[in-house]
Amino acid sequence: SLMGYGRVDPGVDTGSVAVLRTDFSRLGLSEADRGVILRQIQEGLEAIPGVEAVAVGTRIPLYGNASTTTVVEGYEPSAGTGSVELDFAFVGPGYFRALGMGLREGRTFDAHDQRAPERVSVIVNQAAVDRFWSGVDALGRRIRPQADPEGWIQVVGVVSNVKVESLAESPRPMLYFPLPETGTASPYVLVRTSGNPEALLPTVRSRLQAVNPRLPVVQLRILASLVDESVSGPRMGATALGAFSLLALLLASLGIYTLVAFSVAGRRPEIGLRMALGA
Repeated sequence: SLMGYGRVDPGVDTGSVAVLRTDFSRLGLSEADRGVILRQIQEGLEAIPGVEAVAVGTRIPLYGNASTTTVVEGYEPSAGTGSVELDFAFVGPGYFRALGMGLREGRTFDAHDQRAPERVSVIVNQAAVDRFWSGVDALGRRIRPQADPEGWIQVVGVVSNVKVESLAESPRPMLYFPLPETGTASPYVLVRTSGNPEALLPTVRSRLQAVNPRLPVVQLRILASLVDESVSGPRMGATALGAFSLLALLLASLGIYTLVAFSVAGRRPEIGLRMALGA
């Protein structure tokens, strides 16, 4: 079961992506300064030989936990207040390309979406289409926050499914909103390369420090190792179960050996007599 769990496809290309996470909040930067530094980081990473795409987001597959209470136009839940709780992330242009996610319909975000003063566009995954708009065209459909009756947001694209929190989960709806130009306080920066992403990590760190030496490196890993780390809990449980099973097998074997030895010792006179009689 553990081997099967580890072979589950997370829905992204884990073998070509390095992940950098920093934290702007520790520097006390304004939103404008934060956006400038984030662009400088992206430009510095894009200049690295072999880098194919650089993108920013507030979460990555299997990590992060953010959901929003959402009203889906034309959809009535079986119970509740008419709204559903959906996972979401803010992502910049190139996010889906950097992760190797496929675009099923429509378009991805661009700089125009980032500069929009209000959220007017959203990209959904295939699981959301299957749940809310099965059999109809999802493009142009609308959703809104439960607390904002006039805040309708239009679906402009559909992307492939990824594992949101666990490799064991069934496909679950996911919303992607355009990341503002000001970025976010603790962004994930995804670096897709044509070479070995692990060999790229020292260069990624140096490019970050070149922009601002005070920027902390909260996380610097390859995406494949993060996916492997998500299996650490089941792997630890399986290892413990295997160890206790071996111990139980050893104790059972020792018990059977002792019982047979005791039985043979008790019947030794009988066995000797049977052997003397030719049995």
